[in-house]
Amino acid sequence: VITTSGTCIDSATMSISVNPLPTVKAQGETTVCSGQPVQLSVEQAEPNTTYTWRDSAGTSVGTGASITVNPIVETRYYVTAATNNNCTAHDSVQVHISNIINVQALGATTVCTGTPVQLSINTPDATATYEWTTNGNIIGTGTTITVTPTQTSTYIAHGKRGGCEGWDTVTVQVNNAITVTASADTSICIGATATLRVTNAQQTITYTWRDEQNNVIGNTATITVQPTQTTTYNVKGVQSGCEGAGAVRVVVHALPSVSVRDTSICQGQTATVKVLNPDDNNTYTWKDETGTTQSTTQTLTVTPQTTTRYSVTVRNNAGCEASTQATVTIEPKTSVHLFVAPIRDSIQIGDTVRVQVFAQADRDVQLQQLAYDVQTESDVMDIPTSVHSGQWQQLHVQQVITLTPTPTQVYEFIGKALTTQTRVATVSIQNLNTHLNPECTIQTSKETTFITGTACANDILKFKLVGTELLLSPNPSNGEVTITSDYEIEEMYLINALGQVVQTTPKSPPGSGGEKSIHSGAMTRVEHKVQIEANGLYFIHAKVNGEWITRNVVVQR
Repeated sequence: VITTSGTCIDSATMSISVNPLPTVKAQGETTVCSGQPVQLSVEQAEPNTTYTWRDSAGTSVGTGASITVNPIVETRYYVTAATNNNCTAHDSVQVHISNIINVQALGATTVCTGTPVQLSINTPDATATYEWTTNGNIIGTGTTITVTPTQTSTYIAHGKRGGCEGWDTVTVQVNNAITVTASADTSICIGATATLRVTNAQQTITYTWRDEQNNVIGNTATITVQPTQTTTYNVKGVQSGCEGAGAVRVVVHALPSVSVRDTSICQGQTATVKVLNPDDNNTYTWKDETGTTQSTTQTLTVTPQTTTRYSVTVRNNAGCEASTQATVTIEPKTSVHLFVAPIRDSIQIGDTVRVQVFAQADRDVQLQQLAYDVQTESDVMDIPTSVHSGQWQQLHVQQVITLTPTPTQVYEFIGKALTTQTRVATVSIQNLNTHLNPECTIQTSKETTFITGTACANDILKFKLVGTELLLSPNPSNGEVTITSDYEIEEMYLINALGQVVQTTPKSPPGSGGEKSIHSGAMTRVEHKVQIEANGLYFIHAKVNGEWITRNVVVQR
């Protein structure tokens, strides 16, 4: 400090200490219910500092770094911080008053009838109590409850804390439960299909079908399946989160087995066709090609006139069926011609004679067996293998022989003639038996020098080894046949094996071209030449001395 008086000056020195102000920051601003306690405090209170709290009216409400107040109305609270050096600082905090607490209910959803739903308070106040009501009825207390509505319902959450209250609502949308009614269990035969359906289907519902392996096999109300074994199929319907389920069991039955065998018969015969693997528990139905039932047993007995295919259907106890077919083939009639032919046209006693046996069929056919007896009558031929001179018989059996319309030589024998030209000498072929498949039997016919035989035929072939009426040579022939007769040939027909006339020779006067006379011993003979173009068996039907005589000749070129 400096002082002056006139020209006099004087000074003195003084020290001043400046103390810092305290730092104060009030905290606790909040909104509470009227009368609800609120804690007010100083953030980071300092030592050697006192804190005084006053309300808006200046009334002291407490001291210290932290106080509790119970405001009735909205109030601002002031805090004064004072140090030992009487330095002070001030701050304030506002406490808001509200009679409503914050309540937020959770759980709004859409469910199916009977589905439990949990309702809860979001961030609940531990100092508050909560009550749940619907339609004015209390249904629970606490921050969480579980309800099972049967219809759409609204729930009210009521929170209380002192004089404060709060409300919130939550709505649970309830959809009617889905009922899925599947078709009844069924059974099928393996290989068949089954139709599965939802019998109460609705267009607004989505359906899903699954098999036992949980594979999705359909997404419609109706599906078709073809299982190979018994299977249960599950169907689920979904609508707005609601589900319903059903199931169908498909039982698969095995097919029965049926086996038959084709057969062949001759026309007019009866065929019997049997099931080769019969089962008395099954039923059998035989039908012909027109669908007409022929039998309802395991055996079919029929006499068809033409080749016919028959079907047999077997049905087991499960109603499963299987079918197969058997053909009854009508074999055509097969005529087998067996005849003998001498090499020479005339013989004398003691001459060597070679006789051939030929066989011919009217179609290509394979015989399983051709059996016949060759027998000579008394005093015809002396054959070395005969039992005694003059008579001879031998059975011939040939297995698996093929015959055609062209004659085939099947046997030959040689012997010495025991007769003369003036006697009728015969050779017999007896007990003709041809085994065809099937063994068809037809009528036989007989001429003087040949026989037409078939299976199981029994007849006699008489061949005039030497005769005075008509001789053919050579036989077999290469196409030119010489006809020798004791008399003139008045009229003649050449007939093939089918009975068709292929040549006709009208009556010719003696010495008129085609004939010539020859002498044989004391006898005069007449010869006539015939040209035959095609191979085969032919018959010469000639009128000699007023008598019709038939002889056969084989042409082999």
